[in-house]
Amino acid sequence: MSETTSTNYPRPPITEAVIELRIAAEIGDREQKKVVERLNRYYPHSQSMQGINLSIDATGGQVGLQQHMQGYRLSSEDQTDVVLVMPQGIASARLAPYPGWPALCDRAKAAWDVWRQETPHHPVSRIGTRYINRIDIPFDDRPAILIADYLTLYPHIPASSIKPMLGYMMEVGGPVASPNWTATIRSARVMPPPIPNHMSLLLDIDVFRTEEIPLRDDCLWDLINTARDIKNGIFESCITDHSRRLFGS
Repeated sequence: MSETTSTNYPRPPITEAVIELRIAAEIGDREQKKVVERLNRYYPHSQSMQGINLSIDATGGQVGLQQHMQGYRLSSEDQTDVVLVMPQGIASARLAPYPGWPALCDRAKAAWDVWRQETPHHPVSRIGTRYINRIDIPFDDRPAILIADYLTLYPHIPASSIKPMLGYMMEVGGPVASPNWTATIRSARVMPPPIPNHMSLLLDIDVFRTEEIPLRDDCLWDLINTARDIKNGIFESCITDHSRRLFGS
C-alpha cells in the first residue's frame, strides 16, 4: 500500500475523521465519568452508549438480551466535534466540515491529557486514525457512472452478472510497508445518495498499530502523525484524477 503525502484539497470529501487510543485494560464507570465531567466544558452534550449482549439457550430455545454500558458520547455545541469515552480508551472525531489535521490533533491531545489525568496509567495497546470519505459524483445527464473512473478499488463484475449494478460493498485489509502498521480499506455505494442526481461512493480508511507502542506521550503522537501520513498515501492510491477534480484539484 502506498504511503505518500496527500494533497490539501479545497473541497475534501471527508465526512468523519477519527483519532483513537486504546489501553491494555478496562476502566470502570466511575473513572469514565471523571473524564466526562472534565470534558463537558468543551463538549456540553453527552449521552451514554449502550451495548446489547444476546444469549440463546440451546436446550430450551430461550433468547436473553442484556444491556451494558459501553461508555459516553460527548459533542460540541455545534455537534461537529465528538469524543467517545470508553472502558478501553478514548476517541476524538471531527465531522464535516473538516478543519484540517492540526485542529483534530489538538483536540485529540487535549482529550487524551484529561484521560491520563483522571484514569490509572495503563500501557496503550492500540493507536490509529480513521477517515471516512464520501465522493459525490453528479450524473450530468450521463446514463451511467463507471466507478472505475473515480476509484481504483471497485468490484469487478462478470459480463453475464447483474447489470446495472445497484450497490456494492467491499473490504480489504493487511500490513503496510511501514513496520507494525495495518490498514483496512472499505468501499461501498451509499444508498440512497444524500444528494439528488448524484452517485455517492464511500471510501473508509482505517490505519492502526498494536505493536511497539511507546510509553512516552510525545513519541505516541509522533506515531499518530505517521498514521496520518500512511492514510494519506492510501487515499491518493485509491482515487483517480476524476475524483481529484471533484475535490477542487
